[in-house]
Amino acid sequence: MRKDFEFNINGRTSRFSARTGTAHDVGIYEEGASAPCVVLTESNGLERALDSLVDKEELLSIAIVQATQHGLIERAMQTGTPVQESLAFVRNPD
Repeated sequence: MRKDFEFNINGRTSRFSARTGTAHDVGIYEEGASAPCVVLTESNGLERALDSLVDKEELLSIAIVQATQHGLIERAMQTGTPVQESLAFVRNPD
């Protein structure tokens, strides 16, 4: 499953997509990139169990909120290195 979104970094709006990967991982890809700039994974069994109750579209929304609100995309762009973080089970506030 895939969900596209736009994100502004330093005055420049770029297109990204969140895609479900293996298990419950979500990759955040800049448009045209073959590798993710951010990978959000569930680090423990409780997160995996809770997220199994959430549909894939909501999981993508949660990942987008986490990546944008916690500066993960900016960090990946600044360092040139993919960021890997835990996909904390936090409901999308929208």
